Amino acid sequence: GCVTSAETVLMEQQGAEQFLAALEAARGAAAAGTVSQVAVSLSPQSVASLAAAAGVSAETARRRLAAALRRLFGAAAVFDIAEARAVALAEAAWECVDRYSQRTAAASVGSNGGAAATPAPLLASACPGWV
Repeated sequence: GCVTSAETVLMEQQGAEQFLAALEAARGAAAAGTVSQVAVSLSPQSVASLAAAAGVSAETARRRLAAALRRLFGAAAVFDIAEARAVALAEAAWECVDRYSQRTAAASVGSNGGAAATPAPLLASACPGWV
């Protein structure tokens, strides 16, 4: 993929070393008797990439990753964000259709009509450099 400066910053701040350090810190906190838990989210892209590398299905890779993260690294919870992404995509689509409908209705009333145009444009992306 493209490596933007934002992606480079994300990789530096949220890379494997930082992830393992967070897990170690959680283990240390648990050993000291303080409450500290780590929750991990798995993106469909990451699961698909690891599944292809391992030569297994995405579902098998997801199950294996979740088990390893819990057992080997002490993750308290492992979430598959595919459903959350589907909800976000549906909501973005609804917002796009709604805005288009409102703008079309406002245009048909005329520039001096009663309907106010909604803000535009509606922009969206999954690229970490987008933010």
